[in-house]
Amino acid sequence: MHSDLQLVNQRLTKYTLTGRTTLSFRNFYSHLRQQHAASTGIRKQQLEIFIGQFEAHPAWLQPIDLDRVAEYDALFDLVHAAVEPTASETETKLWGLGAPLWPAIFYGTNAFYNLIDKRVHARIPDSLKFSEDEKIDKWHYEFVYSFILRKVFNLPILPREDLTYSYIDEDTGLLKYLAVRSDLRYVEVQQLRPLPNLDTGKLASAIDCALTGYLQEQLPMDAFHFEGFAILTVEDVTTEKILENIRNTMLEHDPTETGGVYRQVLTLLKSLVGNSAMQFGMLPMVELNGHLLSSYENDPFSILANTASKLSIPESVFLDYMNGYRTKPKSLVFHATDGIENISWFDQLFQHTGMQSLALIPVFHNNALVGILEAYSDRAGVLQEANLNQLENVLPLLAQLLQKSILDFNAFMDHTIKDVFTPLQPSVEWKFREAVWQYRKDHFFGSRRHAIPTVSFEDVYPLYGAIDIRNSTVERNTALRADLVFQVKLLLHTLDEIDTQLDLPRIDELILKSNIWRGRVEDRSIHIDETALKNFIEDEVLPQLHILHDEQPALHALIGTFLDANNEQTGAVFQHRRMLETSMQRINTAISEHLELFRRDLNKLYPSYFEKFRTDGVEYDIYVGQSIAPTVPFELAHVDTFQQRQLRFMASISRITRRLMPRMEVPLQTTQLIFVHPAAIDIGFRNDERRFDVEGSYNIRYQIIKKRIDKANVKDTRERLTQPGKIAVVYYRNSFVAERYKQYIQALQQEGLLKNDLEELELEELQGIHGLVALRVGVQ
Repeated sequence: MHSDLQLVNQRLTKYTLTGRTTLSFRNFYSHLRQQHAASTGIRKQQLEIFIGQFEAHPAWLQPIDLDRVAEYDALFDLVHAAVEPTASETETKLWGLGAPLWPAIFYGTNAFYNLIDKRVHARIPDSLKFSEDEKIDKWHYEFVYSFILRKVFNLPILPREDLTYSYIDEDTGLLKYLAVRSDLRYVEVQQLRPLPNLDTGKLASAIDCALTGYLQEQLPMDAFHFEGFAILTVEDVTTEKILENIRNTMLEHDPTETGGVYRQVLTLLKSLVGNSAMQFGMLPMVELNGHLLSSYENDPFSILANTASKLSIPESVFLDYMNGYRTKPKSLVFHATDGIENISWFDQLFQHTGMQSLALIPVFHNNALVGILEAYSDRAGVLQEANLNQLENVLPLLAQLLQKSILDFNAFMDHTIKDVFTPLQPSVEWKFREAVWQYRKDHFFGSRRHAIPTVSFEDVYPLYGAIDIRNSTVERNTALRADLVFQVKLLLHTLDEIDTQLDLPRIDELILKSNIWRGRVEDRSIHIDETALKNFIEDEVLPQLHILHDEQPALHALIGTFLDANNEQTGAVFQHRRMLETSMQRINTAISEHLELFRRDLNKLYPSYFEKFRTDGVEYDIYVGQSIAPTVPFELAHVDTFQQRQLRFMASISRITRRLMPRMEVPLQTTQLIFVHPAAIDIGFRNDERRFDVEGSYNIRYQIIKKRIDKANVKDTRERLTQPGKIAVVYYRNSFVAERYKQYIQALQQEGLLKNDLEELELEELQGIHGLVALRVGVQ
């Protein structure tokens, strides 16, 4: 034991006024006498000895000057024996006696004095020091006032007697946490002057809310005197606080700052085991498209991944071994002194890390392996079983962190794909995930890449089809003209009726202009300027009608009829256009629904990419090839099957749209077109347009043909190739394609889907395109 006045924290001296605290053991002596009266046996005999010593030393019951504490070693030994009857851990226990509410100790264990000396002389970073000072300020005010409110006002305030503070251990350089507890059971509070009538409820709520400014105003410190002594104990709570820090770090985990979170957690693990010579790494088990991932080229968190990369071990080989470990996960420990008989791949890799010891600890979340914790050291003898046992409590937290990282990764992938590309079909989504992963990995480790790599597929076979509504432009113009004729006639009728009731020059002017418009819309030889007519009605007619509607109640019904007729959703002025749009929508809905069934049917045969475009009908592209599904064997027979299914689908579409005609307000017919490209092409995803497009000058020709053949005529005629109720198959002059499609057509003719009217036609020359021919056949 040690007896010496030692200031614990200079900063705390500001809280207590000089002369307002007295070191005294009178309360302790009274407490011993009360215990003696209530005790029996050996304990009563012990208390008699303690009381006898006080009676033999009357000076012990007088106030003691802190400058003379060295003269009272016997008294302090007696207090220690009375309150700490077990002395087996005296040398290591952090225990001492201090002045009441004064930041000094005068007696304690050697370990306590050593800690204080180290703490007082520690080189603490200013950032940490100031944050600790602020924390101590807050704690001390709450501590003092909670004590006053309990002792003076008998308020049931919970004691605030623990202060936890952190510091950097200079021997290890690691973060440590200590909990200081101050036992004030032998301290009495005396009120030095009358206090105003106080609302005790408000005082209690003030301390609970830590409003110490209000308490300092109502209960100034110089109104109280404190007498007695405090028993101080200190406990190392590093393990508990480190676990709490890791938990808080996880709660504040920003998915974009995963790297920083990992670094912070791995640093905290050093403090948890209390050894700066131990290093830690983590290797999460993140999957993409059913296989493991690794930030292989530059992984700052895994010594295994870094070492394998430095040794130029292919990433695929490294991940194969990781997959092997995943099938039989268990804790593995390697030491440089181990024998090399039957050396495993992990042993070989460990030999190149330069470490003396390495431990691999599997981390599980809900019984699923989510990662590997690596513990290693370049010093022999550091990695011991006791160190690894200390990690048991943190494994559940690491499991949550790794699982959250996995979930964040998947969420990032889904969000990026939907945001940058578009919702994708499963058949190609895997390739987009690979591209996003490459971008994330490069970006995460500071690469200069700022854009997601282009997603492309090589050597895919295209199938193009178009279902077009016949003469859709003509139908639109017819509906538009019918509506505008009705609109102008209704306008003239409305204006004429107004003119019979009112003599207004502005109405005569509108009638004149409306008659001019009537001549224009009824003349089928000239183009209707729909925008100009709309501007005339909105800018000149409607303002006048609204004024008259407000000023002339007799015209309400007449003007209201015209206004109602001009309602785009329900008015008669838009009737023909609405009827046409409804009919076209009915056709397109039927096509889209059947197209979706067709897409699903094809994907059951082989994974493919299917893309459709809305025009006045529907166009679609199908791409199939080995690069779309690398793990599924591909054969040219798949293309043959796809082409047969496409022809059958087009025949079905023609029959479906024809059956819809009786239910359409405007009977519409469809034409069906297929283009057969002679070879495989390359396609790449255009991020700006969010769709696939062909790549390379040769492949671009495919796109050009698609855009031009729908309007092509049969050679030496003015007849359009595409006709209602027929399917046109366009291809380059090639006997092999012709014979193959004739076989497809013959099979469908035998089933009764196609007519026996097959035509072999040559197409007119299109700009830049020569040699196209076609087969055309009617649909039953």
